[in-house]
Amino acid sequence: MSVDRTIFREYDIRGVYPSDLNEKSIEVIADAISKKCFKENIRSVVVGRDGRNSGQSLLKAFSDRLIKNGINVKNIGLVTSPILYFAAKKEVNKSGIMITGSHNPKNYNGLKMILNDEPVSGKEIFNLINEEIKLPLLNAKSEEIDIIDEYIDEVCKNIFIKTRIRVVLDSGNGAAGCVAPKLFKKLGCDIDQDKISKINSMESPFLDNELDNYLKKDLKLWAKFFEDNDIDECILA
Repeated sequence: MSVDRTIFREYDIRGVYPSDLNEKSIEVIADAISKKCFKENIRSVVVGRDGRNSGQSLLKAFSDRLIKNGINVKNIGLVTSPILYFAAKKEVNKSGIMITGSHNPKNYNGLKMILNDEPVSGKEIFNLINEEIKLPLLNAKSEEIDIIDEYIDEVCKNIFIKTRIRVVLDSGNGAAGCVAPKLFKKLGCDIDQDKISKINSMESPFLDNELDNYLKKDLKLWAKFFEDNDIDECILA
């Protein structure tokens, strides 16, 4: 199967789902990554995904192919990219692949890769697609791992908040929503989860670039929340 060359970028792989990147094309990419792994004696990688609707099926197709090629897979599930990199650092091979479209609209997806503690360019993976390397038939397996608590513990070792502060979180349905409330609570911040859910007004993950109506709606809800709770200052990112 041919894969669109334009999705292989300098620092990652990124394309529109399912026209550019889909469950079939990601198998071809997994074969190329497997070749690099065997070249560098990497037998195990960590994999994760962001919150895009296509992420789960792409991650499964990708992981199944790696296992077929003799690469052990440690699946950490729905996480942020920093958590994936943290998990990769904990491994002997220091290798991980994140299924993510990064900052792009919801119809995009892609891969960010780190192998042997080094970032891998999409262009390098593209060049490996047609390279003749016979992969050995080795037994491999998949393992599901929950690393979020370990990540939170590591962050809390390096941050100390002297004064108990009140924090409002809105992850916009991003993967950070799986870790941020728990992290800030452990740091000693006051989090009101009920109010967080009420101001989360985005209707689906990773909206298109036409955000004006949603931003206006969000800003009105934020303003009401600040007024009701006597909040003097805030940071919106």
